Amino acid sequence: MLTALNSGESGVAAQQRALDLIANNIANVSTPGYKEAVPDFADLIYRQIRMDQPPNQAPLVGQGVRVTGTHAVFTGGTLIATGRPLDLAIEGNGFFQVTTADGQSAYTRDGTLQVSPDGRLVTSGGQVLEPQISVPAGAEVSITADGRILAKLNQQGTVSQIGQITLTTFPNPPALTKIGDSLYQPDVNSGAPVVGAPGTGEFGSIRQGYQESANVDLANAMTAMLEAQRAYQLNARVVTNADQMLGIANNLRR
Repeated sequence: MLTALNSGESGVAAQQRALDLIANNIANVSTPGYKEAVPDFADLIYRQIRMDQPPNQAPLVGQGVRVTGTHAVFTGGTLIATGRPLDLAIEGNGFFQVTTADGQSAYTRDGTLQVSPDGRLVTSGGQVLEPQISVPAGAEVSITADGRILAKLNQQGTVSQIGQITLTTFPNPPALTKIGDSLYQPDVNSGAPVVGAPGTGEFGSIRQGYQESANVDLANAMTAMLEAQRAYQLNARVVTNADQMLGIANNLRR
């Protein structure tokens, strides 16, 4: 019965974590560039029930389940036209590289850019786009599919290239570590970043005037929430029943 208590408790904790992730996905359904996060489940250790049988023949009982981690699903979201010159969407593979406030490199699919007070291109969260690009005051900016940033600098219509946007890919994107604000950082499992120009090799192209919507399917998320709630209830019932059985055993009289 102690095994039942442990198994039920681990199931409750695992499904609570799943519900938290699903709720966060639903809350970010309107966040540009957001990628759905899903939990990774694993069985806990199994042990023999009968010790009088060989290990390869004895029946086994599991000790429950746990969430070993989470990973993001990097399927593309729908591209939504905004008409705003500094809204950029990646059509295909790749991430924008940015520098966070504490000087660390991070990567995002959210291309909602703006010009900072010092003239640099930054994300909506204030992270500086890398490589850094300075936009002259009053310039009309256009961005090509291959990432070239063109600016009309004067009334005569003179157009000059003021920068080049690059994209970054990883051998194993689902292993990237999520750090919040639709930002990710690599680790040993994601592989080293590979930088290149949009539209070359396996890199996607840039779409100016578009935002990439979150890839959360609301109907699927609600279905997953119902499944997790039912699993939570079943595991909670296991804990309740095991507790009642222990109570009966403690009250037995010879």
